[in-house]
Amino acid sequence: MKVKTTLIGLMIAGALTGCATAPTTNLTYNEKMAAGAIAGAVAGAVAGHQVNHKNGRYVGAALGALAGGTLATQ
Repeated sequence: MKVKTTLIGLMIAGALTGCATAPTTNLTYNEKMAAGAIAGAVAGAVAGHQVNHKNGRYVGAALGALAGGTLATQ
């Protein structure tokens, strides 16, 4: 059940982070990175907490922030 909930949460988070920056806005490189990092950190924290209730949210937030910041600038 945890795996199913985690996968559903990741799919929802992925759909929401795809909308983090609209293509018609004139955001700078740093603004895009910040928006992606924030969205990734939130999604990672939620997913990580579902996997491990003690430290999963911290690891998930860190990895999500790195991934979100990197992918948002592409």
